[in-house]
Amino acid sequence: MDVSAGLIVLGMILDILSGRSPFYKLEYFFQDKDTELLSGEKVELKVFNDDNVGPVMDRIYESGTIKIFSEIALKAMKTFSIDSRYVHFDTTSITVYGDYELCANEEDLDI
Repeated sequence: MDVSAGLIVLGMILDILSGRSPFYKLEYFFQDKDTELLSGEKVELKVFNDDNVGPVMDRIYESGTIKIFSEIALKAMKTFSIDSRYVHFDTTSITVYGDYELCANEEDLDI
């Protein structure tokens, strides 16, 4: 790749926060944007092509999205001095096992 993975991720985040276009159109998202103002460096639009975005997305997947999110959240907590006594992590699951009684009276079922 001729561009840093961080710059590609920044581009994807900016795109998502601005309304979300498909990632294969990421370079078109930047057509009317000041890339130097947004990223701190002058960037040619062609760097936001599939050949660069695809491998970055593969690296994100291989690293583990939950792990990346957790590390970002922890860094934000430390940076902004967020009190961790009030942190909530949703551990619910949409998968359940076993037999469950649907209601007390089967005649109430509208099947």
